[in-house]
Amino acid sequence: MISFLRKIRKRLLAENRFTRYLLYAVGEVILVVIGILIALQINNWNENRKTRIREAYYIDQLLRDFQFNHSIAEWYIAYNGIQLKNTGLLLKAYKVPLTKNEEKQWYFALSHTWFLPHRNYSRNTWNELQNTGSIGIISNKAIVQNLAAFYSDLKNREDLEEEWGTFNFQFRKKVNGVLEHEMRTKVLQYTGDTVVGNNNLELPAIDPYLEKMKKIEGLEGLISDIHINRDFGYEMVHKDLRDQIDDLIVQLSNERKRLAND
Repeated sequence: MISFLRKIRKRLLAENRFTRYLLYAVGEVILVVIGILIALQINNWNENRKTRIREAYYIDQLLRDFQFNHSIAEWYIAYNGIQLKNTGLLLKAYKVPLTKNEEKQWYFALSHTWFLPHRNYSRNTWNELQNTGSIGIISNKAIVQNLAAFYSDLKNREDLEEEWGTFNFQFRKKVNGVLEHEMRTKVLQYTGDTVVGNNNLELPAIDPYLEKMKKIEGLEGLISDIHINRDFGYEMVHKDLRDQIDDLIVQLSNERKRLAND
């Protein structure tokens, strides 16, 4: 093609047809410019396509993170609910006699109340976006703002959990000698983070252990503090986080569909 155009240009010059040559030269320049613009357009299209592929990848990873976070929120809700129930039973034992079933549950309540939560919400993709400077890849700025607000709020709530954990740890140190080793081992076999108790387990009357517990200075107030913390954690912290997570799952799912259809 280039060789053909050069032949035409030489023929026009040889025939001394300057005006036509000039028009031809201008046309040739225009064709070159158009070619460059087309090449740039194709390059931009390719770059945009690569960017959208990366965006779709990050949206998908964020969605996975928040599906995982939903399960973590459910775990914390269950954990706080059990702690709330257990501390309520321990406080009740200070005031009134317990039923037979409550006495059996008292052992598990005593053991579970010193459990500390060990679950972490995922922020892997969010951290990667920030650390690599890739946050701008997400074209839906409303989602970016909602993610930033969520993780800022999450940090505050994780700080609360860390503070509340110190109360559980103090409780552990105070009640460490209430049950002898064999009894503690027996009870702990049926005590998990969110699963507590075994109705078929044979356990003695709680009277001697309860008397030991009642003599521990400051323990009732500490149990009350844990009860208040877990009540707040159950209703106001992790249930609310779960609602935020579910809302972001909907937003991210819709964004993934939009990107797939573009």
